[in-house]
Amino acid sequence: MEKRFTLKDVLLAIAATVVSLIVYRFFGGIIKNTVSNELYANFIGEAVFTAVAVLSVFVLKRTDVFQSEPGRLKEGWLSAAFLFIVILFFGFFSIIAILNATLSLPEWLAAFGFFLLIGFCEEVLFRGLIQGALHGMLGEDTHGKVLLAVALGGLAFGATHLTNFLRGISFQASLVQAIVTSFMGMYFGAIYYRTGKNVWYVALLHSLYDAVLLMTNDYLSGTSVNTALNATGTGSPYTALVWPIIYTALVLFILRPKKIEPLLKKQIEQ
Repeated sequence: MEKRFTLKDVLLAIAATVVSLIVYRFFGGIIKNTVSNELYANFIGEAVFTAVAVLSVFVLKRTDVFQSEPGRLKEGWLSAAFLFIVILFFGFFSIIAILNATLSLPEWLAAFGFFLLIGFCEEVLFRGLIQGALHGMLGEDTHGKVLLAVALGGLAFGATHLTNFLRGISFQASLVQAIVTSFMGMYFGAIYYRTGKNVWYVALLHSLYDAVLLMTNDYLSGTSVNTALNATGTGSPYTALVWPIIYTALVLFILRPKKIEPLLKKQIEQ
């Protein structure tokens, strides 16, 4: 039987996420002021974020976020087909950045570690803790409840990106990112649900996506993360309109009744 959650559990998950982000921002700022190498600084900051995120899971006794329903990944992994295409597309251009990079072995390891952890922390917190608690509170016996949990989880994900302007990113870029990532969070949430709440799978996809975007924005050639993030949010103003439409269509397709009705029936039987 699925574990039931209350509003208190959802609020605790949100509080743990906020605290994790505050610690990350605080120590990240200190690290960047003391470690001159951008690659090392980002890796250390992300490692701290990972430690706090994992600690939050254990403090809340939510180790269930690391578990998933057997067999669901096999059935739902192709729900990320669009994301595979995007990763391959930007991955093609990132090959140039990789070939042109002149990094030492420790710098390559730091970059790889940063890329690996960048999606893990956010997926554990937003999909694992927050969306997982929302599913447990709302229930999963109707199509509407599943969509609502996914939507709320995505909005929580997007809202935190508004704080990016505190780290030196322009408010315009932060606002665009908050809007787009809200719907992107819903997309990740839909994949998360379809794959049996497999946080490992979604975290890997998230990390790959962020890695190829950063590399195509010259992250490996010395460009700071802030500059790369500014580049993703200061382009065409239509970005804040087009991508939400695309992600909404993808969410509705992935969570279409035909695919999730058997899952809803299973929840009702439990």
